[in-house]
Amino acid sequence: MKIVTITICLLCSSLLQGQNYYKTAFNKGGDSLKSSLNQIIKNHTESPYTSSSTDVWDILTNVLISV
Repeated sequence: MKIVTITICLLCSSLLQGQNYYKTAFNKGGDSLKSSLNQIIKNHTESPYTSSSTDVWDILTNVLISV
């Protein structure tokens, strides 16, 4: 189940973000890759996995409906 969820998240992310989202991380490795990825995600919004209010499943449902 986790693999399916991760796959869906990655697919949705790549569709929504476009080709330039990870552009700064291309052709990098090691600490340089880690630093580039951190710069990309450092200002993210956290959502609980499960909750009585908005959670990851609500967000995924909305993304899949809008694609």
